[in-house]
Amino acid sequence: MTNLTHSSQRYLAFDVLRGMTVALMIVFNTPGDWGVLYSQFVHAQWHGITLTDFGFPSFLFVVGNAMAFALGKYEQLGQRAVLAKLFKRSSLIILLGFLLYWFPFFKIDEAGQFTWLPLSQVRIPGVLQRIGVCYLIAALILYYWKTRGALIFSAVALLGYWAILAYWATIRCRAMQRQSWTCCCWVRHICITVEASLLIPREYSVPYRPPST
Repeated sequence: MTNLTHSSQRYLAFDVLRGMTVALMIVFNTPGDWGVLYSQFVHAQWHGITLTDFGFPSFLFVVGNAMAFALGKYEQLGQRAVLAKLFKRSSLIILLGFLLYWFPFFKIDEAGQFTWLPLSQVRIPGVLQRIGVCYLIAALILYYWKTRGALIFSAVALLGYWAILAYWATIRCRAMQRQSWTCCCWVRHICITVEASLLIPREYSVPYRPPST
């Protein structure tokens, strides 16, 4: 039995992973009572790892896997059309993330007046926003640099990730520590997305066409 269903032209294993990741992220973000949480439903402070720590990286892994199939179809398009698709999709993901954090957009104050929720309270680097940025950067790397360039980027980025962590451990300034950690997170997120796309064999990155009878 193959993981590819001929009728829907989808990979069953890939869809199961995507569904499990979304389900876990919903559970992590809506535990019911934020005052009492299972230890696996919160991120590890530093040492160790919990189930929650797998949520966002797994989602980026799914994005990278899906990218391998999409970029295979984009090869027949011109550069302008490909860039338009990539920037449009990335912008939509970022916009949806922004609107989700801003929702329900307004509130009724104590005087009963209708007021918009201030944009200053909206979290800009949210989950969907980071996914949108990682998707765009990883897609551009894979589109222009192909497999060889993506592998070189991954190797250099991972070495840079190690160097930043090694340096971060020696500094005492909290502001510099936060900047270094933020940089590490972005490098790690982009690497996961790029490398997940590289895991899909080239022969599976093109649309399935059933043999003619």
